[in-house]
Amino acid sequence: MIKRSVLFSVLLRSYFIQALWNFERMQNIGFLFGALPLLRSLYPDPGERKAALLRHINYFNTNPYMVSIIFGMVASFEEDIKSGKTSQPDQVNVLKNNMAGPLAAIGDTFFWTTWRPFSVLAAIGAALVLFKFKVRVNELIVSAIFIFVYNVVPVPFRYWSLNVSYNLREKIIELIASLEFQYIVDVVKMVSIIALAFVFLLYFFSYAENLFQMVVFFGVFLLSILFGCFRFSAAIMFAGVIVLSIIVAYLRG
Repeated sequence: MIKRSVLFSVLLRSYFIQALWNFERMQNIGFLFGALPLLRSLYPDPGERKAALLRHINYFNTNPYMVSIIFGMVASFEEDIKSGKTSQPDQVNVLKNNMAGPLAAIGDTFFWTTWRPFSVLAAIGAALVLFKFKVRVNELIVSAIFIFVYNVVPVPFRYWSLNVSYNLREKIIELIASLEFQYIVDVVKMVSIIALAFVFLLYFFSYAENLFQMVVFFGVFLLSILFGCFRFSAAIMFAGVIVLSIIVAYLRG
């Protein structure tokens, strides 16, 4: 049984999986760095540890927020190799490669294109509310709100998924499928639309200085609702907000 402290060390190192990309094998060095405490624990003999390291030097690439799932499965698989329960150590690479692609697709869709724009909208909305109540707001406060909201989901998920995948191994696939990530993505997108509408309405009722600004922001609010009905992604709508903000700032001044 691998110690909790070893798994926790792997978890901390997993945050640096993108620290050393390379064109030939992508994240393989980062994966080796994350797996090193595990391999040191399982293989105190230098020869055995070298063989284990060479098993994981091949091509590897996945979403960094989903990699803890693969680390957990690899930890369980390497434990079986060490105890002699499996005679095919190279199968661990088959396991990694089969999981990396699907997990990357899930992670990119949720964390990059859905949760990140939502976190930005939440930070902007919170900043407007604070400003409305005469609380002094600067870029550091807005950045801190964004960082907090953005990490509310990924940090617990990485810890949970590492431990669950270590215990469930291949059965983690069934668990991930049962989570219905697409449904979660749709819910977050809908909440993002509501947050976007909230930001516009708050500005519309509180900060518009003249009729022109009221018309512009109310029009953008209606467009955001229309885009939401056509299921435009939160990332596209956020980019549209940035462009319109630049246009309004240019017209004002």
